[in-house]
Amino acid sequence: MESQHLFLAYSAFDDSLRTDKYGKRWTKFCAKAKEVLVNVRMGVSRYRNLLNMTGFALLLHDIGKAIKEDSHDILGARLVGKITEQLSFFPNERWIIYWLVRYHMRVHEAAHGDEKAIQWLKRKRDVLRYAAILLAASDALGHPESSSPEEVTARFLDLASAVI
Repeated sequence: MESQHLFLAYSAFDDSLRTDKYGKRWTKFCAKAKEVLVNVRMGVSRYRNLLNMTGFALLLHDIGKAIKEDSHDILGARLVGKITEQLSFFPNERWIIYWLVRYHMRVHEAAHGDEKAIQWLKRKRDVLRYAAILLAASDALGHPESSSPEEVTARFLDLASAVI
């Protein structure tokens, strides 16, 4: 079920980009993301369930807001850490879900042009980088009142181009 939510978000992101106006930026990001996901699916990576973990993180990324709006990413990561432990996730899966929830706001900062956040994201492994961008883009597209889907899409494509 978690991955179904992520697939729907990814499909919405993908459908909004199928126009030629984004050209090579989308093609490059999509090709790299698909390469990473194919490697994950084929079991080349030790993170075989990355898509499921990203979907789980997407569902719970704002859970900290139930307690406090400020620093909801830090609180949410702590809660998600406890939840994934109780659900008997493997340690590497717990760490990835924790990391995605903990740093999703940092990825948003990068998408808004924060140079320190962009440099920080560049230093992350491909699997984490693409999962984080996908989660943050899906999150941003879920808040249509903040920007138009086209603006959100362009922002995350610019980020993907900057960190590839």
